[in-house]
Amino acid sequence: MSSKRIAVIACFISLLLLTGCWNRRELGELAFVSAIGIDLVPGKDHLRASYQIVIPSEVTSGPLGGGGGKNSPVVVYSETGSTIFEISRKVAPKVPRDMFFSHVRLVVIGESLARKGINDLFDSLERSNEIRYTARVAIARGTTAENVISTLTPMEKIPANANVGKMDFSEKDWGHSIRVNYDDVINKLTTKESEPVISGLTQLGEASGDRITTLQESKPSAITKNGGLAMFKNGKMLRWVEGDEAIGTVWLLNKMKSTVLNVDWEGTKAALAIKVSRSRTKIDAKWRDGKPVIQVSIKEEGDIREARIPVPIEDDRAIAKLEQNLAEETKKRVLAAIHLAQKEKSDIFGFGAAANRADPQAWDLIKGKWNELLPSIEIDLSIEAFIRQPGMITSPHHPESGK
Repeated sequence: MSSKRIAVIACFISLLLLTGCWNRRELGELAFVSAIGIDLVPGKDHLRASYQIVIPSEVTSGPLGGGGGKNSPVVVYSETGSTIFEISRKVAPKVPRDMFFSHVRLVVIGESLARKGINDLFDSLERSNEIRYTARVAIARGTTAENVISTLTPMEKIPANANVGKMDFSEKDWGHSIRVNYDDVINKLTTKESEPVISGLTQLGEASGDRITTLQESKPSAITKNGGLAMFKNGKMLRWVEGDEAIGTVWLLNKMKSTVLNVDWEGTKAALAIKVSRSRTKIDAKWRDGKPVIQVSIKEEGDIREARIPVPIEDDRAIAKLEQNLAEETKKRVLAAIHLAQKEKSDIFGFGAAANRADPQAWDLIKGKWNELLPSIEIDLSIEAFIRQPGMITSPHHPESGK
């Protein structure tokens, strides 16, 4: 038999083995879910899940951008039930298309549910082969998760994209929130090496009347914004972390990308505004007399962005003094976060994991009572600050005293 005939026969045999697209899903038959909100039904041991679904025909038209559409770019369907999977099936009859979860960008958990506990909440999401591990997680503060994902947002047509962007830029520019993917939460809940810390989302104002009309106003009646950090212990939310404690928490989690610190100078409060542009936090441990000593070292770099009084920025000794003051301002916030974690007996910074790495055998003797020991653990804090740039000018525009 010729080689050509053998090749033809082999091709026919291989065709018999091809199954084709047996599980294909047509694009026009899919309902793209962009956000999921999960709440606790008041007074009942039931969940209420809400699904934000994109309306493709409105994303490229309408009052939020080009064209003449008059409808919302998303629709939210909600149902109640005992499990997330049950609820998703109960929502299906309301949706004219097959719900598709691969584009979920945000999972919002109601505050009341977070305080009850989230240990068993992610099982359905983790078992799904559609939801990506990069989906963000947030806690709805002072409102429901359903309200958060139902609030339309200016500038971004899809609310899920807007809320994710707010969390990302808040972390990047302000340093009071952190980016948390849902696999991060799962890892914290399962490994027990540290407790989760999750950014909050809250609603300002209430949408009244036509929600689309409110977006055409320069000041929308309802918007969403970042609302602090949720601290957890044993899978249950303890409290909200704000202000200096929040920024210190971001620093200790080694997630500080940028923030602004006001630094004093020769008796003048908040004389200079310094932008911290680079920071690295390292947490180690050493054992002393059967107890761990946690070593926290922070190296940061900053630029001078505003000077309210005359400061001799061109003088190296002045810069050295400013660096010392910057380190002190950082230390205040980091210590505030450490004291809060010790007070609440919640190891959100992974101090126990550092102690375990330093001496696993010694750790085995105390890990069962670690939370009780946390308030008395010694913390060795070291901060190095460097000022790299004075900005586009050196001397401030303020006239010096007496001149």
